[in-house]
Amino acid sequence: MKFFGDYHTHTKESDGKGSVLDNILSAMDRGLEEVAIADHSFATIACKMTREKFEKQEREIAEYYASTENPIKVYHSVEGNLLALVATLIYPMISLKELTYST
Repeated sequence: MKFFGDYHTHTKESDGKGSVLDNILSAMDRGLEEVAIADHSFATIACKMTREKFEKQEREIAEYYASTENPIKVYHSVEGNLLALVATLIYPMISLKELTYST
């Protein structure tokens, strides 16, 4: 079985250790074609995403695309959290249409 993408990576903006670029380069080193930056969501108590962190990541992804001729596909997302018994997804700071960035 060949893996072509990693769709759940975290950065130092939540509980990961590297930057957006570190995750992209790591995916490339592994021969992947796609990677998703999927830090913890706005609804998480610990390691909470903020509008500022989300926009910083968006800029870093745009800078990556501007700096390379053969980019891998990068998805900008957040980890989904189901809240309560009703299984409601809560994203109070962003709309879902803001969650993907690619060429």
